[in-house]
Amino acid sequence: MKATNPINEEALVKLVEDGKRDYFLNKGKYKNPYSLGSIQFNDYERGWMQSLKYDNGRLVQLLDEEAKTAQVKINQYALMKGREKSRN
Repeated sequence: MKATNPINEEALVKLVEDGKRDYFLNKGKYKNPYSLGSIQFNDYERGWMQSLKYDNGRLVQLLDEEAKTAQVKINQYALMKGREKSRN
């Protein structure tokens, strides 16, 4: 006997597809719109991770590099103003 689930299979497949798509649309930035631990959260994350693996994590690596570069720019600006670090 098959267990009944209030969420239909088509909706779950769509959530996986949404996660796959959003990986590329958000350029590797992970933002899951569903409640932690929910079926929707898990399926969205499954799709996002599939795209991460497909892409070999290149978009996530680019985000890491941008963050490092931004921090260096802030520190260089602070040094030009005569401070050791930024005011933040």
